[in-house]
Amino acid sequence: MDEIEKKLDKLVEQTFEIKTDICEIKTTLAKQAVVLEDHTRRSLAAEENIGLLREQIKPIEAHVALMGGVGKTLTFIIAVLGVIAGLARLFS
Repeated sequence: MDEIEKKLDKLVEQTFEIKTDICEIKTTLAKQAVVLEDHTRRSLAAEENIGLLREQIKPIEAHVALMGGVGKTLTFIIAVLGVIAGLARLFS
């Protein structure tokens, strides 16, 4: 009987350890749930801000495209004027 009591005591001890571990896991899970909720909230806010920034950048992108076109046009005009000036100098 002494051996059976030792085994029962060991089982009770292991059960207590398991219960303690489960309590720690529940505590950790609760903390992680709070962190996850905060992370989700911040991620949604960041996505909204990214959407707003994209809308605000559209006019800037249009301006940059316009300036790129103006720059190419000016470069072409300057090149044509350079050719005309070179030809004028050549024939004078």
